[in-house]
Amino acid sequence: MKRWLSNRSVLLLGVILFALGIAVASWETTKFRDAEYAIFMDQSLQMASVFARSAQVWLMRDNEEALGFAANLLLAGSGQYVRIANGNETVLDKRNGDPSIESLNLETNAASPEQTDPRAALRQGRLDVVVPIEAPNQRVAAIGTVQIGFSDTYAHAQVRSHRLLIFGLAGGSWLLLMLTAILAVRILNMRSRLATAQSLDSEADGIIYCGALEIDTGACAVCLCGQEIELTPKTFELLRFLARNVGKTFSDSDLLAELWTDAPYAASGDVKQCIYMLRRRLGAVCADPKRIIVNVKGFGYKLETPTEAILNRD
Repeated sequence: MKRWLSNRSVLLLGVILFALGIAVASWETTKFRDAEYAIFMDQSLQMASVFARSAQVWLMRDNEEALGFAANLLLAGSGQYVRIANGNETVLDKRNGDPSIESLNLETNAASPEQTDPRAALRQGRLDVVVPIEAPNQRVAAIGTVQIGFSDTYAHAQVRSHRLLIFGLAGGSWLLLMLTAILAVRILNMRSRLATAQSLDSEADGIIYCGALEIDTGACAVCLCGQEIELTPKTFELLRFLARNVGKTFSDSDLLAELWTDAPYAASGDVKQCIYMLRRRLGAVCADPKRIIVNVKGFGYKLETPTEAILNRD
């Protein structure tokens, strides 16, 4: 029973720790993802802003070659497309050749000329950045917009690697902790069984002393106040069992489970009959054996250490 309770406690602890580990790992990976994508978005905005400032000069100088060269540099890195629009006119539209990127309708994502602040939108697999090309000393807020798509492949790979690492560490730690707990429970159970076996072995070769009561487990002899008491095998087993657990109360079912294992049809009446016989034999020395084999009403029987105060009590 105790072993089952211990195993159940380990299982319950394992479930709680597993749920806690998953929650902590999820929170940590979400926090890392937000931080990683914040860095990715900030760097992309900076890169797009630098490109927009350069594009301003090249547009004023009508230098399409420089615009195309700079756009190709972005596409060679993490850029997926570069589009420059001046009002409704598309000045430059370069893409990396990916069919999914080639089919995008970038015109719907472009900013209006009145927009003065860069904006970024995280879409599936990319970050869409739109930066107005400022027109200093002019009435309009901007002379055009630069729209660049940056691939989030690197950021996504970083988040995925971090997630695998964290969940791997959480799972490994949980498994190691569970194996340690199971091993500890088994060691404790083995030590308990070994201690019980050693106690039984030592008692089999020695004497159980319980106040004025002496039980020679080897010779199967019982003495109370120095006087030998003759017992039947079953009454001897009962007295020996109660002496090993002095002061502990056992119900009829407990005693049946411990002492009548070879008698499947034994009942409470057999226990009461054995108690009666044991008290009768102890009564040859003690005036009131019920003070030694005590009936705890509603719970069962226990052995009280037979001291002089109990034996001499009127």
